[in-house]
Amino acid sequence: MDRKRRIRLAAFDMDGVLTTVQSSWKYVHDRFGVDNSRNLSRYLRGEINYEQFMISDVDLWLEKMGKVHSDSVKNILGEIPIRSNLAHAVRAMKENGIIVAIVSGGISWLSDKIDSIAGFDAVYSNELLTDTNGYLTRKCVPRVAPEKKGLILKEIMGKLGLEKEECVAIGDSVMDRSMFEVCGTSIAFNPENSEVSKYTTGTLVSDNLDDLLPYIVV
Repeated sequence: MDRKRRIRLAAFDMDGVLTTVQSSWKYVHDRFGVDNSRNLSRYLRGEINYEQFMISDVDLWLEKMGKVHSDSVKNILGEIPIRSNLAHAVRAMKENGIIVAIVSGGISWLSDKIDSIAGFDAVYSNELLTDTNGYLTRKCVPRVAPEKKGLILKEIMGKLGLEKEECVAIGDSVMDRSMFEVCGTSIAFNPENSEVSKYTTGTLVSDNLDDLLPYIVV
């Protein structure tokens, strides 16, 4: 994981990296007892876009449960374990002048919780909208489609005036490939399979986010 310039931006995927669960969406599906495999297949085949994919997933909850209050989803997401030393690792990076961001295709209620614990500089994730009583609607704000993570990261880099060699992306899935490609350093952190490491400059298996620091902080 050698690099020529000091890292100034660290961009993290959320699910499976900052948490021990690979998909916050699937975690909620499992708790509600629904199966989104058909929706996922349609999305991966390009038959629906990510907004339509999100809506189709929420529809599964509504069809099964009737009405779903946001608190129910937040409580389920609150069960998801966070990786060890999240706050300490983020603080150490920030103390060394590194901007720390989340770029996730997951649900904003989980990224908000993680942000409240660690204090990220920027958080990009997807929002589910509710009515005035807090019940889910069929509307959403799809800020991060997995295949477009790299574009979002490029926008961040452009606003900050950063070069590729000054940035690191940390992910666990082939869905993070576009992020890996725009950064000079990329880390497959607890990769979901061996293919992920083909697209990164290094691989690390650990439940402790502090173990990333030697590769990010000079």
